[in-house]
Amino acid sequence: KNQTVYSPSSTPIVPTTDIDISSWKTYTNPILGYSLKYPQSGLVEVDSSKSVIIWSDNDKGIIEGTDINATTPYVRIKTSKLLQNKSLQQNIDNEENPYSDALIHLLSKNPFEVNGLKFTEFSYKNDVLNIVSYSTYILENDNLYGFFFQNSDANYSSNPFYQQILSTFKFTERNGEAAFILYQSKKFDVSFKYDGRLCIKETG
Repeated sequence: KNQTVYSPSSTPIVPTTDIDISSWKTYTNPILGYSLKYPQSGLVEVDSSKSVIIWSDNDKGIIEGTDINATTPYVRIKTSKLLQNKSLQQNIDNEENPYSDALIHLLSKNPFEVNGLKFTEFSYKNDVLNIVSYSTYILENDNLYGFFFQNSDANYSSNPFYQQILSTFKFTERNGEAAFILYQSKKFDVSFKYDGRLCIKETG
């Protein structure tokens, strides 16, 4: 059952209508138990940490061989099992700060509701880098789902793409079978479906 991560009453939010999602495709992950919609020209990938990355366009805006960050908006979704020997807040803190020696601390929690699902946005400050980052979490049947936008300093209300991804997010029944993802590459002019538990990286 969906539970609110933070106790104060959640405020229902209607996503912005600036983006037309009528032609968006549906991605379903039966292993992690959710589905969502993403742009027709978008791309879904699974990285080495098994996080699902939803790109707004299959041209990721990455310059190969450089350390320049992607310019194309994306949302990374990470699913983890709730550790029963820790509180919910400790579980989230561990996701945000897996290295206990890092000087990162919680600033605020903002609960909100989209299409009946209750999310909570957290803001953390890194005292070393002097930056504030935002992330969104929802709890379902002892599974913690974290949403991280391309620019971690952007919150939910500041980006229409982020809003629309969350507005189409739904929990589904888990069946333990592999989720197959459509991979498309303009660079190599190929497309195929692959096991979502694998990681694909373009080279050359």
